Amino acid sequence: VGLSNGAVKLLKGWQVDKKIDGEESQAWKLEQICDVKSQQADKNLHKLAASSLATHPNAELALSVGEDGAIYELQAEPSGQVKANPWNQNADWVALYDIKFSSTGHSFFTAGASGGVRMWDSSSRGFKTLNEGGSGAGYLSIEPVETHVLAATEAGAIHIFDIRYEKGAIYMHESDTLEDGFHSASVWAIRRCGGNERTFLSCSADGTVLSFVPQLHNRAHIIPFRWHRYSQGVNDVHAVLCDAGQRSETILTMAAADSGLLFASSADSDPGL
Repeated sequence: VGLSNGAVKLLKGWQVDKKIDGEESQAWKLEQICDVKSQQADKNLHKLAASSLATHPNAELALSVGEDGAIYELQAEPSGQVKANPWNQNADWVALYDIKFSSTGHSFFTAGASGGVRMWDSSSRGFKTLNEGGSGAGYLSIEPVETHVLAATEAGAIHIFDIRYEKGAIYMHESDTLEDGFHSASVWAIRRCGGNERTFLSCSADGTVLSFVPQLHNRAHIIPFRWHRYSQGVNDVHAVLCDAGQRSETILTMAAADSGLLFASSADSDPGL
């Protein structure tokens, strides 16, 4: 887990039996194993906030990115500690907000404040910029899907990049009124629904959560499935999760907003708090 002060911590979690309202249930217990330190042992890993971490799908390693523009490779050691090595020796000091591996782990993607989405080769450490500054807005979250990457922007648009081209083709989806189901302010996160590989969720500073299906053939576009506005009192939904056991007809979303935890099901036309 990454913290706003730049620290990265390794946690261990396990399920324990617990009584809730007099009934036997299960809960998760967390324990800190260690701090992941920089090469200067007394310093936090990142000089600024640690924005996002990604675990390799087929190997015991992870990558960490931060608002200092640095990327670190994290690998567990037999001692139980975690070794951190700089991935990009010369960070360009442009804030990085998200990182995701491809399904094979052969490449990964980063989203940055300069309007750049980069695709990195996990072996050669080379990269290509899919759209450097072309949108005029920074990118806050990304989600790879097949030969494309979904990217969320500070301006409220969701972009689709085709990674088969040297410069990824870009398709924009945004809204000023929310009438077409797209966001009108910063999109903080995009997440794939675990129970349905074709459905995605996004959440925004405009107080909405959107479920949608990307169509990636011919000219890529997004089909809004349903969007939720919880209440006029909720101005910022910063994170959203999906129950991996659910399907598109009954997607259970859990959103963390400025006013607390919110729950909604896409099967409900008027989801409540």
